[in-house]
Amino acid sequence: MIDFDRARESVWGTPGFQVRRSTVVSSGLTFLPTQTFVIETIRNNEGWLILLQSVGQEGGQRVVLPNKVVKALYRHYDSIITEARKHRAKQAAITRKTKAMGA
Repeated sequence: MIDFDRARESVWGTPGFQVRRSTVVSSGLTFLPTQTFVIETIRNNEGWLILLQSVGQEGGQRVVLPNKVVKALYRHYDSIITEARKHRAKQAAITRKTKAMGA
């Protein structure tokens, strides 16, 4: 397991450093207590790093996703988006063809 603070400090301010932060609060349903997630996506000249912090009723957890994992997640995302675009393009082509035949 990668030490959260050490990983964060090792990339902070390095060449090409960029960071984006998001906070997500899950709704507290009766059977699921409210939980807060803090996500930091960091990019520098060497690659990517995602820092996740989760804070809930039972305490907190901090996880570091290294470059290799971030790249795998991006590949999955890109593959899903590519398939969705292909599907929408096929549907649009069918719609255009149907409208052209009816006109």
